[in-house]
Parts: sequence; structure tokens; C-alpha cells
Amino acid sequence: MVSGFLFGSAGLFAPAPAPAAQIQSAPGKISAVYQLRFAGLSLGHFKIWSNVQEGRYSLQGQGDLRFLAGLIFELKGGTASSGVISKTGPLPSAFSFSFQSKKKKGQLVMKFNGGSVSEVASQPPIKISSTAVPVTNKHVKGVLDPLTALFYSAQAKRPGQHDSVCNKRVPVYDGLYRFDLQLSHKRTVRVVRKGKSGYVGPAVICRVKFIPVAGHKPAASNTVFMSQTDDIEVWLIPTPEGRMYVPYHVSIPTPYGTAQATSTAMNIEMAGQKRVALVR
Repeated sequence: MVSGFLFGSAGLFAPAPAPAAQIQSAPGKISAVYQLRFAGLSLGHFKIWSNVQEGRYSLQGQGDLRFLAGLIFELKGGTASSGVISKTGPLPSAFSFSFQSKKKKGQLVMKFNGGSVSEVASQPPIKISSTAVPVTNKHVKGVLDPLTALFYSAQAKRPGQHDSVCNKRVPVYDGLYRFDLQLSHKRTVRVVRKGKSGYVGPAVICRVKFIPVAGHKPAASNTVFMSQTDDIEVWLIPTPEGRMYVPYHVSIPTPYGTAQATSTAMNIEMAGQKRVALVR
């Protein structure tokens, strides 16, 4: 569950697709670095890059983790996504996720067709539990992959209308689990600059309710805990034009401790707009 948060739970940032006038304002380039922590301990960093050209987007992320679990344990992971920014929102075409440690490695590749998942392949093959809720074709229609949801879905109805960003329900599929995320506005705070440079401005805090749909084991303790907690939250900051928002901080409680990711550096570039740079 922790590694899934670190490399694959980007769907927390994904409100429903926005109208054409809003989605067309997607930033040309975004780069960001997130510091990852679990139960108060630093795990490492996750870096992400995105680019939009002529309506098509590409995203890449890479993480390098190191933590003590009886012995020093190292894990490297990468993820990528691509697709089209359509009039109704982002439409992913492909998603991948890979990881490698000293003893294990694996990869998952997911393809889309017309807004629905058309193929999922993994190596080693995913073992489906007999007690898991089966994932059917209807479950993977109109869903976003986690990485696409991370940067190309959070929109306000109008520039500066912060409380409109969160109040949505999001369908997400990561190749194994199908779940919904119910977002609601918790509060809006002001980020204070630390140091001589960096972002100063509003951050919208969304409360996130995890709703399992398929692929999960209903009686599993992790599933029960995650579906009952009300303490999952994500902080979003606006891009220069004021409608699209990107993640600044996310906090996810687990039965074993709280997982967190906080941006330590971010660069947002949009044609004809002032660049946003954040450094902590």
C-alpha cells in the first residue's frame, strides 16, 4: 500500500473533466520534485515532468526510495502516461509503472481506447485473489490513469473560485484496483514563502474519501481502514491563469503510519503567462 501511494496514487488530484474553455488552458510545461515521508521518516524524492504540445500531453515520473525495514531497503520506480487534451477533459492513451529493488522488479502497462481501458499487461503477472471483487468491462469505462489525473484534471469553474475545485467524484483505475475518490472542499490556506524565492499564494485543501469499487478484497484490513478514514487530504495550488490547479502536498493515513508527499521545487510555464516557481 505504501509503494502504491508513492508511485501510483496520483488519482487523489483528479476532479472530473472540465469544460473545453478551461481544459485548453493546460500548462505547456510542469516540472516538480516531491519529498516523500512515511511515519515521520524521509523516504526519498519523486520527480515528475510534463509537456503539452498541440493538444497532446506526455508525463514522466521517477522515484528513488531508501528506508530501514529491519535492513536498509532500496526501491526505484518510474511511471509514464500520454494522451490527448480533449474538449471534455484529458483522454489517456497509455500508462506504465515499473519498480526495481535488489530482489524484485516488475512492470505494468495499460492502454486506453476511446476513454476506456483496452489492455492491461504486467510482468510478473498479477495474481487476482479469489476473494477480490472482480473488475468488469463496465468498471474501466470513463476512467483516468493515476498519472494523468495528477496534473491535467483539477479545475476551478472560474479563476480564483477555489472552493469549486474539490467538490467532485473521480473514477480511477490503476491496472489492479478500481476506486472512486469523493473530493470535498475543506479549507483554503495561504502558502508562506520560505527563503528568498518560491511560491506565495493560496492552496486549496480537499478532503478525499476513498470508495473501493472493484479489484479489492472487501474484508481486508487495509481496505476497511482506507474506506473509513476521513483524514486523507490534498493541497492544490493554482497555475498562473487561475483555473487549473496542481498538487502541492498530499497526506494519506494508513494502518501503519501516515504517508506524505510535499513539493520542494516546482516550475510551471504557460504561453503568455507569468511563470510560477516554488522552492522550499
